[in-house]
Amino acid sequence: MFSFCEIIVKDFLPNFRGLVAHELKSRGYSQTQISQFLGITQPSISYYLENEEASFRKKLVELGLDERSIDRYIEMLADDVISNVPQSVETLHTIWRELIVGGQICTLHRKKIPALKDCSVCVKFFSLTQYNEEKEELLKSMMKAISSIETSPYFAAIVPEVYVNIATSLESAETIDGIATIPGRIVRVRNLVKATASPEFGIQSHLAKLLLEIRRTNPNFKAVMNIKFDVKLKSIVYSMKLPYAKTEHNAMPSEDGIIESIRRIIELKNGTLLIVFDEGAFGLEPMTYIIGDKLQNLVQVVMEIAKEYVTK
Repeated sequence: MFSFCEIIVKDFLPNFRGLVAHELKSRGYSQTQISQFLGITQPSISYYLENEEASFRKKLVELGLDERSIDRYIEMLADDVISNVPQSVETLHTIWRELIVGGQICTLHRKKIPALKDCSVCVKFFSLTQYNEEKEELLKSMMKAISSIETSPYFAAIVPEVYVNIATSLESAETIDGIATIPGRIVRVRNLVKATASPEFGIQSHLAKLLLEIRRTNPNFKAVMNIKFDVKLKSIVYSMKLPYAKTEHNAMPSEDGIIESIRRIIELKNGTLLIVFDEGAFGLEPMTYIIGDKLQNLVQVVMEIAKEYVTK
């Protein structure tokens, strides 16, 4: 059989593991701890650490990744395996799907197996499904919003530790399939930010579930974004006279509890924009949620907040 899975298993995963192992070592973790984080044996970790980082990096470049993307993904994966293993799985799948859809895996696959020179099965299979006109327009608006965020000199300052995502919805959205989000997240890269993948419909995520519940309560709201929460950001929102509210939840809140708390807030609010502060709890990072009727207006407000945060 000539499956691309062999490339993922033999060429992709070992080199990512090698770089993540080196990254975790640089953060002060022992080989035993790294073994637990990555779910592989301690002798395997020892093998990875005995080899130079450059050798793993070179092989990933041959797979089609650029150096900047490698740095971004390794930092994300290291963060995820420490604090959020399911997210690390999603991040890995996002990376290799992008490589497949972009054709990079095909190039390597054809080199290994010349008989596949005319094959395009994987690209067709993993490419996004065909969207109707409304979906296409919404994805275009998301790409425009992402571009504005990525080029902002201020936005990185308001990125939380769990990074940023955006969710937007179709007019008729009643399920996750009508909600578009970014597979993965928007992450810090030096002084700027970068989306890990292009937006898609039907991705299960915290923000997608949140927006769906918001819309069931008030269908006028069609977009939500998360940014960091701290005293300075809260005071900026106050000074800008933006509409805001604060979540109320029990002593041991969960993501579902936060969603329910925001849904209750939405029941009492009208308008086109609302900022909700969640001060977090054990295991949950404090967060600010910006909820709006139009993605473009929401992003404009967030950019103003980011500029105020940096310049004031």
